[in-house]
Amino acid sequence: MSISHRKNADRSAQKVTGVIGVPYYTTDASTGKVSVAGTMPFNFSITKPDSVPDNFASDYAAYVQTLVGSALFKDILINAFSAT
Repeated sequence: MSISHRKNADRSAQKVTGVIGVPYYTTDASTGKVSVAGTMPFNFSITKPDSVPDNFASDYAAYVQTLVGSALFKDILINAFSAT
């Protein structure tokens, strides 16, 4: 996991970007050995204007947390395209 934080160019907002690398595995059919086959990245970016009140930021965080945990978002991650 990698996360960075910075102010935007005019210093009116904070920006957080990150990536979480989730390893995936394969099992050799003849030996049964499990090996890491690769990593699938999950990238994200959040920009919080300094004018946003803290109570709204808390509501925003709860909303996004619920959205990420939803069946719709899960389907998007599984199929790697927007749900229709």
